[in-house]
Amino acid sequence: MFTLTWRIPSWALAILFYCCAQATGGLLIGIVFTVGHNAMEVLTADEMKMTDFVRLQLRTTRNVTPSWFSDFFTGGLNYQVEHHIWPTLPRHNLPEASRILKALCAKHDIPYHCMGLYEGNEEVCRFIRRMSSLEEVKKRA
Repeated sequence: MFTLTWRIPSWALAILFYCCAQATGGLLIGIVFTVGHNAMEVLTADEMKMTDFVRLQLRTTRNVTPSWFSDFFTGGLNYQVEHHIWPTLPRHNLPEASRILKALCAKHDIPYHCMGLYEGNEEVCRFIRRMSSLEEVKKRA
């Protein structure tokens, strides 16, 4: 990125380019993390102790439906569940890990959450709207 900024004719344009690139990247990664982590089950400390690591990741994380666009757009972070279970696995292996994990989940009747980027954002917005309602706040108090 810094090499590219040297080709821009002025420092002001270079700084503007850098800021726009960082803001755009931050927004895009924020969208992916929001879909992957928000509006999922929240467990108490006792529930977490009673749940094994893999089931914990499956209950609290969601994937974005794989496609050429989501794979490119997210840089492989659309496989959040697999990334949490195998954090050091190279991202080019995540699709195969996803197939293996889905088969394991189907065999043991464990829910595997995966939805489109748009649908995931809709679900997060519904969740936030529900959590912000006065009645829901009173229930949790």
